[in-house]
Amino acid sequence: MDVVPVENKRLQNLTKRQALTRGLTFRSGKDAVRQVATEKYSSLQEEGKEILISYVRAEAAHHAVTLKEQLSALGFSVYLDVDEIKTGVDWQDALNYAVSNCEVLVPLVTPHYGETRWTNREVKLADVLGKSVIPVSFVKRWPPRCLAIQFATTQFVMWKTENEIKEAKEKGERSSEDFRHWDKKYVIAVAREIGEMVRNDGEKPKPKRDPSKRGSMLRSYPAFLPDMVDGPVEVMEPRVGKPLIVIGLHPEQKLFGRSLKFLLENEGYEVWLSIEEVEANSQGDFPMKMARSVSADYRGQMHPLLKFTPSCTSVPEDFQSKADQAGVVVFVLSEAFANSKTSKGQVFYCEHRKHVIPIKYEEFDMPGWMNMLIGRKRYENSRTDGYKELVISRIRRALDPTARASEHNEMNEVKMAYSTRFLKQTIDAYSDLLKCVYVFGGVSISSKRTLDICRSLGQMLADVGDITLATGGLFGAADVVAESFSEACKSRHCEADIWHVVPERDDQDYTRKARQHADRTFQVVPYGRTVFSGDSMEERESIVARVFEIAVLIEGLFSAMQSYKE
Repeated sequence: MDVVPVENKRLQNLTKRQALTRGLTFRSGKDAVRQVATEKYSSLQEEGKEILISYVRAEAAHHAVTLKEQLSALGFSVYLDVDEIKTGVDWQDALNYAVSNCEVLVPLVTPHYGETRWTNREVKLADVLGKSVIPVSFVKRWPPRCLAIQFATTQFVMWKTENEIKEAKEKGERSSEDFRHWDKKYVIAVAREIGEMVRNDGEKPKPKRDPSKRGSMLRSYPAFLPDMVDGPVEVMEPRVGKPLIVIGLHPEQKLFGRSLKFLLENEGYEVWLSIEEVEANSQGDFPMKMARSVSADYRGQMHPLLKFTPSCTSVPEDFQSKADQAGVVVFVLSEAFANSKTSKGQVFYCEHRKHVIPIKYEEFDMPGWMNMLIGRKRYENSRTDGYKELVISRIRRALDPTARASEHNEMNEVKMAYSTRFLKQTIDAYSDLLKCVYVFGGVSISSKRTLDICRSLGQMLADVGDITLATGGLFGAADVVAESFSEACKSRHCEADIWHVVPERDDQDYTRKARQHADRTFQVVPYGRTVFSGDSMEERESIVARVFEIAVLIEGLFSAMQSYKE
């Protein structure tokens, strides 16, 4: 074995941290079947980067590149996914490694930051690993909705100070408040501020961390470690005393929540209702200390009161503190809950961090964000006989270290990973997956203008040539685009390369939206190639999201928008 000398203290600390945190990532059973391209990936593992920039590509791709340039000019090593992740390297593995081995995470918080799965999970992983987090805020209200708990007390940097915006307005700059336009002089100022914060943090002696003083996504599984974790680092000891159950609900379901609390307390659990926090606050919102922008009054120098605030800092009795201690979090789903920003923040915090049991209090249309985070979990219906016994049984199983409650989920992830790889290989055997465009949208055409747009899009894609078109096999916008594409290719005397990815079946009735048999299985689409993937529409959406790099959304309701976010 070759021994490489460690040249400085930073690399020495990095090496130690790699050993301590190896395996502590948002991995799952799908790693059992995924073969990582180690030759291509090994270059990424040679060294960690000091700073990792996290961003929403559709909103801040250019900002991320320009900020990296300025931070690099100041002498920092900066990780940016588009520059680091090579073809053939698994995206999840690469980002897990990057977050685990950086020293500081810099999220570019634009309007949709935290609403995408990757940005939300990058912040959570950084939180779990105790990384310093320096957000750059491009939003008018802080903290952002989806990360309200994580960022409630985190010091942040403004993309422009109030004075800079005011001066720009006085000069007649129309884009003074448009976050999409970030002039170089402001990028330089922000980079200097981040650099000063990073250097000051690096000069401070690092206190020995006490695992009992910070939360972890692994606290929801007391008494045993997942297989991919090598040791007890970052994992809390089992909670002293009764197991804690947190119930998240809207105040309108107060009576239901209290009856559920009484039921669980009789089973020997300690129970905390989220409305206890709300009732303690006359505003009816999170009773959280608001972080201050360190750049609202200062630019290019350290704020005299600046301290690095861990992203998990919280008021002792707030939701985050209780959720971190809980073995299980129960959410009572209702229309009022779905429309509550506070409830939404609670769900985003617990997603992929805690063992969640949803209870459906009433029938309502589940919004897209809830579908993404909760919809795939089995929920208990409060109007069904015996639901209380089922809830108690699931809680016992989740808290039992010998029950391995996650086995079903692990198997699902293995299945999803296999289905994803199978779909990639199937399409790649006949077509170039990198030149494949996935089209989806509304299942009904709302106007003649939409119909004309769909037909024109199909013809334009055919004009490009050497394009493979894919759909989800549904009626509506995507079907019209694909048929137009097929007709245009025929008129040019070339073969139309079209794929339709449909699930094997779905228990719901999709006969008005797709070609579905009476037994709920799906038919072969009469043109192009049809490949069956997934046992439901939801599974199919998740698989498709992992396979195709380019997607076009045409109209559609919130369900289509959720497919877009996937």
